[in-house]
Amino acid sequence: KHAFPEGTPRAIQVEFKCEGRTCRLTVSDNGRGKPIGKEPGFGSRMILTLVDQLNGALTETANGGTAVSVEFSLAGR
Repeated sequence: KHAFPEGTPRAIQVEFKCEGRTCRLTVSDNGRGKPIGKEPGFGSRMILTLVDQLNGALTETANGGTAVSVEFSLAGR
């Protein structure tokens, strides 16, 4: 509801890849973009908690939409 202005085409892409024991989950959209570094809302805090539990790394980009990637290792799981 926040990403897309009323009446604009909407696209959301979810991608999950593993190479060896390293996996990456990326969710991206073609919306208006998210200000990087802005105080996180409830959803962002939930994602950060999950990333922390996975001992993973989070990357966000906002260029013609927003993309959030979480990379984590399957080692020891």
